[in-house]
Amino acid sequence: MTRLLVVDHEPPQVERDGGAARMVAVLRLLRDDGHDVTFASLHPWPSKIAEQLCGLGIGIATPGATDWLRAAGDGIDVVIASRLPVAEAMLPVARGSCPRARFIYDATHVEHLAKYRLAKLTGNRPLLAAALRDRSAERDLVAAADAVLAVSEEDADELRALHGGAHVHVVTAVHAVGDETDLAVAPRRGIVFLGFLAVPENELAVRRLIEGVWPAIETAMGPTPLTVIGAQPPDWLLSAATEQPRLRVTGQLDDVDAALREAAVLVVPLSGGAGVKTKVLHAFARHLPVVATSDGLRGVPAVDGFHVLRAETDTELAAATVSILRCPGLGRELALRAADLLRERFSDDVSRAGLRAALRGCDAHA
Repeated sequence: MTRLLVVDHEPPQVERDGGAARMVAVLRLLRDDGHDVTFASLHPWPSKIAEQLCGLGIGIATPGATDWLRAAGDGIDVVIASRLPVAEAMLPVARGSCPRARFIYDATHVEHLAKYRLAKLTGNRPLLAAALRDRSAERDLVAAADAVLAVSEEDADELRALHGGAHVHVVTAVHAVGDETDLAVAPRRGIVFLGFLAVPENELAVRRLIEGVWPAIETAMGPTPLTVIGAQPPDWLLSAATEQPRLRVTGQLDDVDAALREAAVLVVPLSGGAGVKTKVLHAFARHLPVVATSDGLRGVPAVDGFHVLRAETDTELAAATVSILRCPGLGRELALRAADLLRERFSDDVSRAGLRAALRGCDAHA
């Protein structure tokens, strides 16, 4: 039995963001493959989350990742460190405490690329400087790691470009089960946005949706409810909801699926970012049609007009959304094909193959 330590910056809060849901999926896949898996966090533990992981058969490392590894490292075969700052902190500890262990860098998104694209979008020069620093750090980490996990083929290509000898494997690890009963619910109504709102790209997308896209939709369709789902909504958004009765800001929801079953369209006017957009895949699983920008579909091999409707400008996003609102049959057809894509390209079997390749040290692209 292989003993693994998986480290992230904080315990995974599944209801809050797609990255946390992915982490739980990775832990589950590793445990299902028969590995002895322990999870460690650089930040403190909420007891509820610890109970959830224990329920999956995952061990809990306390008091902290570095101290635990220094004390118990002799018995560890593999260390998986998720996110650039965590991997930077854990690499020297792992090499010192368990030098024979395999070190895997789990790039939940390409850190330097996400910062670079946001800096370019906002004109933030300090963020641009941080992106350049991160690129150098990520290049060194990719070169030093025994294997690297990416969440999409696009991210994998970016990481391979940093170091020609890198062994990079794609592990999206998302919820990929579509429930056919979603198609039998009451008529869907309104538009929805889903995303952790402390992420700058998501906040910018919501502002664009409210100020540019939504008004054009209402001009064509009349009053159309808009629901924004996501933890840590900013003050300006909460204020907007008090002034606009058709705008609902839910904050974090324990049951996101119920809200996605009620909506007619997920609209994703995203610019920038990196990684795979799990909000889109979550919509696919709930048979909810999607209208999105190219950046909103990053990491998702969806075909415009077949799985989703792709649009770039506010006017185009509004027009695509209106076409689905006016023709629910179009939305249903898109959603059915998108659910098929989800099962084909993002199943547990696909992610499990990537994890197994990283653990055994073979290059899946050889």
